[in-house]
Amino acid sequence: MHLIFVVSVVFLPCSVMGMIVRYGECFEEMEEGNCRARILRYYYESENDTCNPFYYGGCDGNGNNFETMEKCEKRCKV
Repeated sequence: MHLIFVVSVVFLPCSVMGMIVRYGECFEEMEEGNCRARILRYYYESENDTCNPFYYGGCDGNGNNFETMEKCEKRCKV
């Protein structure tokens, strides 16, 4: 019984904190950036649980910016 309690107290908060850190960038708004490049990237839209393409300008973006659809889905999709 004590072992279950110890495991719950130690590992549950760690797993919850890991989810918050891991998925934080997935909830940022899509940011094209201020530069003029047209680099095909993908962003996660949390309302629809989808990864969508957009053109990144090359600078001043945020973490919700993935090189491939697969990377976006692996990181963010539920």
